[in-house]
Amino acid sequence: MCSYVQTTSSYPSTVHESRRKISFVEKLGGITTNPRETFGLLVNYYGSEVEATVVFFTYTIVKFFLITVAMYKLIPLFRYSPILSSLEPIFNVPATLLLLISIGLCVVSIMSWLINGVITHLFAKHLFHGVGNLREALLLYRYIGITNVFPIVGSLVIIAWPSYVTFNIFIINYLVYILWKALLTVIAVEETYGISEVAAFVSGVAIPLMVGLMFLL
Repeated sequence: MCSYVQTTSSYPSTVHESRRKISFVEKLGGITTNPRETFGLLVNYYGSEVEATVVFFTYTIVKFFLITVAMYKLIPLFRYSPILSSLEPIFNVPATLLLLISIGLCVVSIMSWLINGVITHLFAKHLFHGVGNLREALLLYRYIGITNVFPIVGSLVIIAWPSYVTFNIFIINYLVYILWKALLTVIAVEETYGISEVAAFVSGVAIPLMVGLMFLL
């Protein structure tokens, strides 16, 4: 089991002594290459509420806007595909309405971030007796917004070259995005609350997913 106290004390002494500033790019790179240590540093020393909020909102807004544009570019292909033709009525609408849909998805995503954070906190803190707090969890959840880079790249590829090939690339990218986001969420919950990986998965992924499915059904 990961311990919150152990996590912060496991860094080299130079980290505690110098506390040198970590640049924004280094933080994002650390989340990608060494998320466990980076999350510990963000929670205890270098995390910024403003910076995390900018990351989350920027990546979320750009993601949904580009996905909307990408789907709009794919409309001509929908007409000739026996599989995708059923999706044509969804996207064959005025561009203004697509933009409104994109904005609506952004709002839903923001609400989901807050609700998932609260659910995770309740289970990690009170069921698994974690030692972290909601502010720290929501901070790391916002930094995890960097995972949106995968659907962003996939959407840009479709916009540049709309085809069945790029649509399949987008689907693969989105699956990687989901898996990467789930992995980072587990690590973030584990580091924030000092609980086991299984408990972090249950609190941060399984329970929020079940609650989301219940609302859909």
